[in-house]
Amino acid sequence: AEHSVSHAFHGLSLTWQSPRPLTPALALHVRLLSQLLGFFYAAKVREQTLREQAYSQAIHDTGARLTHDVKNILQSMKTLIAAADTSTPEDGERLQALMKRQLPQLAARLSQTVDKLKQPAEMDAASVAAKTWWKALQTRYEHDDVQFFADTIDDTPLPQDLFDSVIDNLLTNALRKRQSESAVAIEVRLTLNPLVSLTITDSGASAPEHVARNLFLSPVASDSGLGVGLYQAARQAARSGFRLELSDNQAGRVAFRLQATGSP
Repeated sequence: AEHSVSHAFHGLSLTWQSPRPLTPALALHVRLLSQLLGFFYAAKVREQTLREQAYSQAIHDTGARLTHDVKNILQSMKTLIAAADTSTPEDGERLQALMKRQLPQLAARLSQTVDKLKQPAEMDAASVAAKTWWKALQTRYEHDDVQFFADTIDDTPLPQDLFDSVIDNLLTNALRKRQSESAVAIEVRLTLNPLVSLTITDSGASAPEHVARNLFLSPVASDSGLGVGLYQAARQAARSGFRLELSDNQAGRVAFRLQATGSP
């Protein structure tokens, strides 16, 4: 073509060609059309960028959650090893019974973690009956001096990965306090009515103010073990229709509560 005009808008360069010179009116139309195409191109680029960011965030979230799952499983294994190391010949039957109860659970949890790695999109979907989950939880922590309280427990479905993630993170953090505060008491309370609620309370030191303030807003560096794990758990809770909060934070009474956000 003998005549051409070029425009560039929002990263898109266009060259229009014509066998004849463009009239002022046609040149204006070409410019406006170029602007419109530029806006459309920018919108598609932004959409693709957001999609890639969401994908990267999903990979990050999945990796962070699975890392904490593995750390909690390793902690349980260390507890079993410690029990075996400190046992006496007279403890043989008791130790064997403990291993029979705990090892299948650890194997099942490890298998679930591998399944999550294969199918991360289904991590939040699986549910478990409250009665089944509550019984397995008590077995898992039966030698950690944790008190469990609940009203009538039935088969109300609970989001299994969420409840496992929250309880393992919170109990691991609470048990860690005993390294410096040996007399820390820990209790777990499950309520199903009117709203599903899980509360973990310990009698240790309170969380520092700057940690408590940002605990569920962003990953927080902390010597107490709080931070990334609970930040991820709070995001997961929101996706599952729950809210994770620090309901009490004073010396001698630190309580975290996971509660459904729907109407009773």
